[in-house]
Amino acid sequence: MIAVVMFGWGLLVIPGLARRHLSRLHPGLWSRLTAWALGVGSGLIALGLLATSVPTLLEGIGAHHLAALCRRLLHDLLAGGHVGGWIAGGLLAVLSYRCVSGWRRLRRARRAAVVEPWVGDHRTEDDYELVVVPASVPIALAVGGPARQVILSSGLIAGLSEHELTMVVRHELAHIRRRHHRHLMVAAIAEATFGWLPLVSSSTRTMRLGVERWADEEAAGTDPRARRTLGSALVAAAGCRPQPGVAGLGDVEMAVERLRALETFPPAGLSRWWYPVVGVVTTAAASLGVTSMAVVGVSLGSGGICYF
Repeated sequence: MIAVVMFGWGLLVIPGLARRHLSRLHPGLWSRLTAWALGVGSGLIALGLLATSVPTLLEGIGAHHLAALCRRLLHDLLAGGHVGGWIAGGLLAVLSYRCVSGWRRLRRARRAAVVEPWVGDHRTEDDYELVVVPASVPIALAVGGPARQVILSSGLIAGLSEHELTMVVRHELAHIRRRHHRHLMVAAIAEATFGWLPLVSSSTRTMRLGVERWADEEAAGTDPRARRTLGSALVAAAGCRPQPGVAGLGDVEMAVERLRALETFPPAGLSRWWYPVVGVVTTAAASLGVTSMAVVGVSLGSGGICYF
């Protein structure tokens, strides 16, 4: 099970380490691959820790016969004995607490980002609500999910030309229509749960940058004039830092990289030949998890004992 945990940690850090190579891909594919790595990596770590700790936890509650059966079934997969089991159980409890706490904070942040009807100027469009809030600071946010809102501040609008404002709205709409809030949720929960591990924060940042680049490409396309216009709007909105899990235009930490990307030729589209490659990689990783989960099936068939 140590191999499963280490493989999961490897998936968590690969996007950060391979960021230069990922930036050569279309941001849509880049973001999907990073979300997959963060999600599967987190699951494998939890699976490895749970499988390692179950026999020790069973012994701790007095179920010695069940613990012995689990140890026989997992003989070649366990390591560390009782000490390793208790350490794995403690780590799993801490990670579970961090995950749940991060998810709750994310939900609160997303709810707080929704502008109530009595605040600002609301205008209903085709599939979203455009909200202008009376604030002098630059604000440009997209709230996905059931309450689909594009939120702009009056101060930002006053500092933009008509074309720049159009590009800002198109950028935020790209976040909503591509459901980027789901990608950002994966990054935020992975950061809350595993951010203390080396290099994980770099991977979650890679995810956030990929999502913003994706929205840039959706908004500007291949038109050089549109790309320059979006770049100037990005400069005007620099300093707008959205809450975790909420997409926004002007995260100043990523502005330089996004401006550089807008000044170059757009990346190639989402080539379909990438999908079989992703499928093969996904199958290979899943097979490692399936190997571990096969033990669960044997355990359940032996009397419903080891619930992993």
